[in-house]
Amino acid sequence: MASDCAAFLLVILTILVPPLAVFITTGCSVDFVINIFLTILGYIPGIIHAFYVEYKYARLEREAAAFEAGTIAPVPTAY
Repeated sequence: MASDCAAFLLVILTILVPPLAVFITTGCSVDFVINIFLTILGYIPGIIHAFYVEYKYARLEREAAAFEAGTIAPVPTAY
């Protein structure tokens, strides 16, 4: 329940102040700086980028939780 409320508040914050929502999600990172520039260039691109960043980090957290629970195997990567 608390996670649903936090997600709802994050969506509202994303719509009102996209850089702040990205900062809460990622901290002071490159995504935060990119979102500031996109919001300055146009409010809508900042919102779109903020929703993308939130989706990306939520997916990474779900995959990490599933890996720790042992429900998925690590995917091999090539460098």
